[in-house]
Amino acid sequence: MKKVKFIDHIIVLIRSFFIQALWNFESMQSLGIAYAVYPALKRLYKNKEKRKDVVLEYMEFFNTNPFLASGLIGAFIAEEEKQTDTPSRDRIKKLKITYMGPLAALGDNFIWAKVNPFLLTFCSALFAVLFINLNLARGNILYVLVPAAYLIMINIVTVTFRVSFYIQGYRLGGDLINYIGSSKIKTFERLINAAALLLLGFLIVDLFYFLTKGLDISEHILRNIIVFAIWLYLFGQMYILQKHTKRLYNLLYILIFSVLIIIIRK
Repeated sequence: MKKVKFIDHIIVLIRSFFIQALWNFESMQSLGIAYAVYPALKRLYKNKEKRKDVVLEYMEFFNTNPFLASGLIGAFIAEEEKQTDTPSRDRIKKLKITYMGPLAALGDNFIWAKVNPFLLTFCSALFAVLFINLNLARGNILYVLVPAAYLIMINIVTVTFRVSFYIQGYRLGGDLINYIGSSKIKTFERLINAAALLLLGFLIVDLFYFLTKGLDISEHILRNIIVFAIWLYLFGQMYILQKHTKRLYNLLYILIFSVLIIIIRK
């Protein structure tokens, strides 16, 4: 059985970062996918006519989440290696049809609806803490530091997913679903939900203290009002967003948060 070399895997993985660059309305990401897998196909199919036919198959409609598409690309290459011994193009077509939708739903829900809002909230809280408490706004350094921190963090997350899914896709081939089912993404989603709400609560508290600074209001009363309001808000949000998490855990998150706010503001 012919094997793709390590350098081919590196080139394919790098190319997979650019599958959206060739996006079109007719076949969506198909050109990008064909571009990404071509170095591997060139290694496996020495006959140019045969290689051309295989490339044309990848030019058919394809669309999924760009950050998890590398998992399918890895699976494609694993299956292509098997094709050199037991040709069966239907298996690769079924693989594409089977995984496009689930990977798109998984990636869109996790990256765009969970990770991205969490990192934006974190960077907003970072900006507020530095601006309000440390007074680092002079020289406009925060307007560069905070966006840069966001870009670095979101790229660390997405690159990690791209690389790990490619490795597992190549290792498992058509059994990629086993990795998706055991990748603990649901656990990460619950943790991110909780962390994002806690950060949002902290941000609200910090901004409220900043805006009411200097007002003739008892700080003790003000602290209790704010903590109770945030406690109530976060409990309601967690109850809605984390339907499958035990309510006791939600209450524990809020109690820990309340104690931290009181300690920080003493």
